[in-house]
Amino acid sequence: MGRMKLNDFKKNEFYTMPKWILEVEGLKPADMIIYMLALNNWKLSVKNNFVNEKDEVYFYLTHKKIKELTDFGKDQVIGAIERLEKSNVIIAEKQNGKATKYFLESDFEKIKFKNKKEDQSEKEDQSEKEDQSEKEEYNQSDFKYLNKKEINKNEFK
Repeated sequence: MGRMKLNDFKKNEFYTMPKWILEVEGLKPADMIIYMLALNNWKLSVKNNFVNEKDEVYFYLTHKKIKELTDFGKDQVIGAIERLEKSNVIIAEKQNGKATKYFLESDFEKIKFKNKKEDQSEKEDQSEKEDQSEKEEYNQSDFKYLNKKEINKNEFK
């Protein structure tokens, strides 16, 4: 077996993951893998014309199939789907006695992204607090040292 060539690449199928998914708040790597599977199911739904009355593409995402493909446990799959829903990346539409229909969110304003500016500001604030704390500790230790020096000086008089 040799190195992959262009024709080898064309023969293979690949899952795709949008770059922005890495910037969604609170997602774990397993959640992103499940999102890739969801996106793949969505693409299949487009081909099969799975659309509702509003022309929105829906797909199905079964826990069983996810577990087969990923070897994730039941709790991990459930947790991942909950986090994807909580982040507004996917939308679940429960149906009485039927499998849940899922939709991908297209409005990026609704998706909960990490706020880099806010995160950076929080890190800077924390760093400043740590620096101040270190200065206070340093000043207090100097004061203790000076007091001991003064005490020792007085003992020799």
